[in-house]
Amino acid sequence: MAKHPDEIANLKLRFPEVMRARLAEEAKRNQRSLNGEIVYRLGTTFGAEGVALVDQYEAMEEEISRQMREVMHAVREAVLERRRDPAFQKWLEEQPKKKPEPKLPRRKL
Repeated sequence: MAKHPDEIANLKLRFPEVMRARLAEEAKRNQRSLNGEIVYRLGTTFGAEGVALVDQYEAMEEEISRQMREVMHAVREAVLERRRDPAFQKWLEEQPKKKPEPKLPRRKL
């Protein structure tokens, strides 16, 4: 099945742990995710066209990160607002308390 060129493909890779660790170090140094570092390195091997694709990918990744931060902020604010709601406080107090699960005795080996 053909995919649209603007879609992000999900690809599982297998390579040596030493290489993954080195890529992770480089990603941290370059302030990229591991995935971003791999995309950057692969993209630059395709010359100017590849660099343009990398730039497009990085802009898309940054926009997704920005949107995720906005969503997380909105969720955090909603949770805090809910906790301040007196009706919620009352409902919470009315809920049955869970009994702690009994600890099992330790077996000696």
